[in-house]
Amino acid sequence: MTFSLYGHSLGSINAQFALANCHYPERIGRAYLYEGPNLYWLLDERQRQTTTLLRCQIFNYIDPLDVVALGYIDMEHTIGLLRVVDSMMTSPINQHMWGGYQFDKQQNLLLENNLWQNRRAQIDQRLINAVQKLNQNNDEWER
Repeated sequence: MTFSLYGHSLGSINAQFALANCHYPERIGRAYLYEGPNLYWLLDERQRQTTTLLRCQIFNYIDPLDVVALGYIDMEHTIGLLRVVDSMMTSPINQHMWGGYQFDKQQNLLLENNLWQNRRAQIDQRLINAVQKLNQNNDEWER
């Protein structure tokens, strides 16, 4: 018997840790992870070896415009095979809930092949601007 895993956001985090700590990797059929941060950097060597063993069975989908999908700097240092979604900018919550995903005429999810780091830089700047605005508001409240 094999198992399939699916997780979005916190579910992606849980699935990444479960896969990294799996004692029976041969029992994993497929894993589909969406919009979670990259936990690769938090894993020890044994956990990284386990996820490397399972790499071709794990499909890790991220939207580079989603603030939750943090820590993806390249295609190698990830849990599973990274799939970067070709998305449009929308509101932050809608973005996280797949609101920016785009599909072709056959309803296949559109993926980016390159230049996703530039799109990731856009959302990083958006996040930095939001934090700066919060800090300014906080300074005004303290006065």
